[in-house]
Amino acid sequence: VLGFLSSGMLMGVAIVGTAWSSTMAMYIICMLGIALISISSALQQTAVLGVAGAMGPDMLRAVMVGLSVSGLLSWLVSLGVQALVDPLGDSDKDAAGAGT
Repeated sequence: VLGFLSSGMLMGVAIVGTAWSSTMAMYIICMLGIALISISSALQQTAVLGVAGAMGPDMLRAVMVGLSVSGLLSWLVSLGVQALVDPLGDSDKDAAGAGT
């Protein structure tokens, strides 16, 4: 429930944030949202591991494998997105000087 609410909050911040002119306020709101998502994720993983541990060692192993596979998949997706967004390594160009 907390993860759902925090995701909704971040989507709202992204929509409203385009109208805000204060960069520091948006930074603080985004950091608070990230902290809320991190806390929610930690609580969810702890709960899932606790329930799986109560069901026996086979379930606990299955949950651990699932968590590790999801971590590897998120890393691979991150690498793929970075390769698509910046295939030539031009990210160090200054945005102000890009038009000149």
